[in-house]
Amino acid sequence: MQGCHTSSMGGMVGGIDFDQIDALLQNQLVTEQGIELVHAILEGEPLEPKPRIQPGGVRGDYVCPSTGISIRLNHFTLQSALLQELDDPSSKCLVYRGWPTEFGGLRYSVKNGSRTQVDIFRPFVFHVGELWSGFADIFPTSKLKRSVERGSALYVEVDHGHWTSPAITERLSPTGLRYRVLTEKHFGHWYLHNIGILSRYHQPDYKVMDPTACETVVAMVKDRGFMFRRDLIDLQLVCADDLNYLIVTRRVYFPLHSQDVTDMRSSAIFRDQIAHESFKAARAATDGFLSLDTTGKDASGDAKPSGEPDFMQLVSREAWEFAERKLQTLSERVSSWWPGSGPKRVGKLIPPATKALWQSQAERGELLYDSAIFGLIPRWDGRGFRAKRYPESEQLWDEVYLECRLTKRMTLRATHGEFVVRAETRGLPVFSYTTAKARDRECDLSVFVEARDGRAARYAIAGFAKPGTANRLYQTTVPVYFAHIDHTPLPIKIENSVNRRLIKGQIWLSAMIDEATGAKLAWTISFGAPSARSVMTVLFECIRRHGCLPTFIVVDNAPEFDSLVMHSILRLGRANLLWRPPYQPRYGAPVEAANNKITVQSLQMLAGNTVAVKSLYQYSRTFIARNPELMTLTELTAFFTGVFDEVEQEVGSARTGDEPVKDYVARRKAEVGVGYRTPINLNLSVRRICSPPASGGGMRTISDEGYVEVDNLAYFSEDLKRFRRQRVAVHPDLIHPGFVYVYVSAAVGWIDAKSTYADIFEDYSRRELLGVIAELKRGKLRGVNNPVVKARVLAKTVVERERDPARRDELAQKFEQFSNRASALLMTAPDTRNQCNVPPDVEADAMDGDMSGSTAGECLESAGIGRPDRGDGAAAPLGATVPAGDKAGSDAEAGTVDAGGKGSSADQSDRSGEDDDEISVTPSRLSF
Repeated sequence: MQGCHTSSMGGMVGGIDFDQIDALLQNQLVTEQGIELVHAILEGEPLEPKPRIQPGGVRGDYVCPSTGISIRLNHFTLQSALLQELDDPSSKCLVYRGWPTEFGGLRYSVKNGSRTQVDIFRPFVFHVGELWSGFADIFPTSKLKRSVERGSALYVEVDHGHWTSPAITERLSPTGLRYRVLTEKHFGHWYLHNIGILSRYHQPDYKVMDPTACETVVAMVKDRGFMFRRDLIDLQLVCADDLNYLIVTRRVYFPLHSQDVTDMRSSAIFRDQIAHESFKAARAATDGFLSLDTTGKDASGDAKPSGEPDFMQLVSREAWEFAERKLQTLSERVSSWWPGSGPKRVGKLIPPATKALWQSQAERGELLYDSAIFGLIPRWDGRGFRAKRYPESEQLWDEVYLECRLTKRMTLRATHGEFVVRAETRGLPVFSYTTAKARDRECDLSVFVEARDGRAARYAIAGFAKPGTANRLYQTTVPVYFAHIDHTPLPIKIENSVNRRLIKGQIWLSAMIDEATGAKLAWTISFGAPSARSVMTVLFECIRRHGCLPTFIVVDNAPEFDSLVMHSILRLGRANLLWRPPYQPRYGAPVEAANNKITVQSLQMLAGNTVAVKSLYQYSRTFIARNPELMTLTELTAFFTGVFDEVEQEVGSARTGDEPVKDYVARRKAEVGVGYRTPINLNLSVRRICSPPASGGGMRTISDEGYVEVDNLAYFSEDLKRFRRQRVAVHPDLIHPGFVYVYVSAAVGWIDAKSTYADIFEDYSRRELLGVIAELKRGKLRGVNNPVVKARVLAKTVVERERDPARRDELAQKFEQFSNRASALLMTAPDTRNQCNVPPDVEADAMDGDMSGSTAGECLESAGIGRPDRGDGAAAPLGATVPAGDKAGSDAEAGTVDAGGKGSSADQSDRSGEDDDEISVTPSRLSF
């Protein structure tokens, strides 16, 4: 598969012998020149996409499930679908490469033959398979048609929906390799959405919940021919995860191209493809379901099944009598509607067209079931089916609707009249005006919006979305599967929770919005402009809450969304990053709407709101909006927690069908399962990857007492005493102000250090603590240069100024316990998990002014430091709080204060084997 590491030793490529590949290529009539080209591709490095971004496409990265290697995509929807198909074992693909090479001297005519264009050709994927080998490109049909309309002869439509390129085929003719042009017609509507849900079940680490239930379901499906997923889930015959596993492993058949695997109302699993074809034929017929008993004989529409048809078990007595009366009227020349046929029909003559329809139904029943009455039984049990029965007419309606209704703004009656004229000209069936009104209500009148220049984004109407062009991924109904991340400034002023001083600067909210429910999967507050650190805190918060990341994450084109550390976290969660097309915020409508609701509605009545008095802050530093008693960060996070996690979970939305969000999530969890989520353990080693360097380039000198100084505070570790007076790189923890990570050398690796009063600092942001230190420098700490003393004074001040009596007593007890020990006794306890407390549920990621301009990825490059090694040190889940009694007990037993965590030497030895097999991910663009 793609990303399998190549090696010239032994002639192996991804576990496949070069000799085997050469023999396969020779059987496919590939020339010697072509075989040499294949060797160069498999041993070389991939190129960049060309063009970088296709117009209207969503770019992103595809990570191969088997190897973790990333492939850059410039049209995510189509290209990732093709790669998912190649990763399927049934595709008989041995190996493939993304953006393998390029060919110059490609000649084709343009301007309708008026001149010849010489270009460079760079295909999307190179494929070596058992059936064919060569290059493949996949484009939207609209792009290929646009190319033809402009007079280019590069791509030619040879058949309806099938395209080729004579110029590229001629250019590759000396090699004997094939070239294929694919469009969205190669896939069904639901393939990408389905495979995104099911890809996780391909992984070898998935464990079946109930093997007995799986075998029972497989036997039932083979016996009956098909079963609806809704029946299996509702009757609790099998869990959703195991059912998805049966589909992936092909124990049962599911049409990934034509049915939505998450739709419990209509999706079904089948015995085999023949059973599925019989099911489709039955659905297309107006007289009910055909029998799916195809075992041991060929499927034939003329075959007469034995016994009664399957739908007979749903026939009521009234329906049987209704069919008997219809059969009786067929022998009469003139008939009237009988009592019980409806109040509007009784006594009126039956139209000849209706009797002709009944006659055909009776003949069909005689042919299929040896009973005319079987064909006349009404399907009252199947009423409410709204499938579009005439695809060509529906396609014509979409074209007429876009041209007349949306573009020319014609009335619906006139639009339907134009549709009737065109349909009759082409000989297509025509649906009624009532159906046209239903189609008009179904049309999504979402508008394209284009961002204007300026800091305040203003939007203008640019047109309507073409019906039928919506991306299926954006229409998902699966929670924690497809999400958006964005930042918004909060029009509010808050004060420091310790010294009650106004915190200057703009407050930002970074939120991750679930596409299926509109709920906030994660959110954090920061005091600086959006950066890579803001994105990391949102990802960490999502992992803490849900134990995983969404499969697809949509972001805009801001640089903070494309850092190396972000790609590392996404790789751990096997999440795909999607970029919204520029100047089209409608692709991020859920998060844009949520941000507007937060800033306009949620904060409108809070103390410190600056919407109405925003300009006054520019003229008066002492001005305080509305209420002199501003909110603190703790109070603001508590307010958001109540709104997002309690109020919004109890109400419904348009996405959930007015069903409460928490009930909707619980129901979809039972219907779809949770196996599509990749669990992540958010330990200290993961948080260490994203830690930015300290101020001043991040370099510090280890003191004789075994601590390093960051932000005028001391951070201890017993392991640091071995490296006294040595220059090391220090990276403060992104979330917890009481932790720092020290990188000593490549041989030693990382050492975790913590402040003596980390348990006291955990409930405060770094920005708040720095504000208190700046105040103390002008008072108690004037002329004091000892960071240990500064940490003690800071902790004492925090305890004295705490307004909550219960919280103040708890902090005072901790402070008294730590203060009675000499600094020389600070050592590292053997169990870091019982000592290193993690931050509260939602914590701000504010940093000091010297670090505001740095990005999260600079921690990998400062002072020649390589990529951080992964550690095995575990911590409590982000947001967990250790009870005071447990903390005190553990401290008393240890007799020392934990200041660092596990020894780095042990960690390095434990990681030696793991780092060798670690998969690297190359992002599409670095932001630093």
